[in-house]
Amino acid sequence: MTDAVLNAVADGIEILEYSVYKPGALMRYGYPFIKEVENERARRQMRSAALRLKRKGYIKEKRELRGRAFRLTALGKRIHQSNEFASFIPDTFPPDTHLIVSFDIPEKYKLARNSLRKMLKTLGFRRQHLSVWISDKDWTAYLEKMLKNLKVKDWVVLMKGEIILPKPTL
Repeated sequence: MTDAVLNAVADGIEILEYSVYKPGALMRYGYPFIKEVENERARRQMRSAALRLKRKGYIKEKRELRGRAFRLTALGKRIHQSNEFASFIPDTFPPDTHLIVSFDIPEKYKLARNSLRKMLKTLGFRRQHLSVWISDKDWTAYLEKMLKNLKVKDWVVLMKGEIILPKPTL
């Protein structure tokens, strides 16, 4: 009984959200169709993520009677165990002190440059300019390892300092 009430409330909240953010789609197609499209999109994203991991050799797929099962390969286990990001908690710098990452990676290494930008964003850095990122946390040790893995260490400069003007809003 309680589950049914909670599910009805959750559906009502979703319908209200759709009426605010996607009113045309809600009126044209209805709530069940929109929900079905979103579920299919989520399934597609999961399939493509599993396919990427399989291509890179991180997982193995095993077909079973009820569906599929995925298992980490030796390479996947090694990558998972070497991921220090999950256990790494950076120190916070004193007020007005920041870690500044500046890079000029050649166009030839565009994929590595995009990976670096994505990683900086994930770590909570704020983009000051296209190739200048700042953080109030000390990610130096982690970044040194990641820059070595991405093979872009020669084109990246890590600086610790104070930004005088304008004051960053982190």
